[in-house]
Amino acid sequence: MLKAYEILRAENNYIKRLVEKLANRCSLEKIKTEPEQSKDVDYLQKEVDKLRKECIMLRDMEDGYQKIKQEMQDKYCSQKRLSDRDAENIKAIISDRNNLRDKCKSFNQRVGDMQKKERNLNKDLENKAKSCANLEAEMQKMQKYYEDQMQQACFREECLKAQLEDLKEDFMQVKCQAQKSDMLQMEVSCLRNEILKRDMALSDYDCQYKQLMYKAKRFKSAGYRILPPAEPRENTMYAELFPESLTEG
Repeated sequence: MLKAYEILRAENNYIKRLVEKLANRCSLEKIKTEPEQSKDVDYLQKEVDKLRKECIMLRDMEDGYQKIKQEMQDKYCSQKRLSDRDAENIKAIISDRNNLRDKCKSFNQRVGDMQKKERNLNKDLENKAKSCANLEAEMQKMQKYYEDQMQQACFREECLKAQLEDLKEDFMQVKCQAQKSDMLQMEVSCLRNEILKRDMALSDYDCQYKQLMYKAKRFKSAGYRILPPAEPRENTMYAELFPESLTEG
């Protein structure tokens, strides 16, 4: 399709040049001459042949002139086209240069913004670095403080363990003493019970002694006397009482 269009365009250009060439030729009607009065056929034939040759020569000269003119015109048009193309190229170059300038301005502006952001980021990084350094120093300080606290706690733990061991020993001693106290208390309770039993026995003995003394007084007042204890006889476990009158006879 494109090739047929190019062929048609070339044919149209050829026909256009041919029409222009014919249109630019000099017309014979414009040449004014005196009419020929001679009626001699040979003479007229010679003149016609001569004019025909001159006409062919002039046509050839005219074609050469038209060709040179067309070449000069084509050259001028080509130069004009080249100059137009150069102007267009220059305009395009200027436009590209202006676009490049605009882009450079925008790039410079963006670079300025990026540099400003970079400065801000550097400031932020410096501030963050200072904050990190302060935090690190604070952490080291806290770490040292807690290490000291841990050492103190370990020392206190050791002291408490030693105190606990001492308390265990004291507790064992107190426990032994408590056990001894319990044993002593049990012995005291037993002794107390024995003392109570002896007190009760002594009380009973006292009562019996009083009763015997009372009876002895009554016997004595009644005229009885108490014999001294005799030799114990076999199967005899008591003392005999006799009236005083019987002992004298």
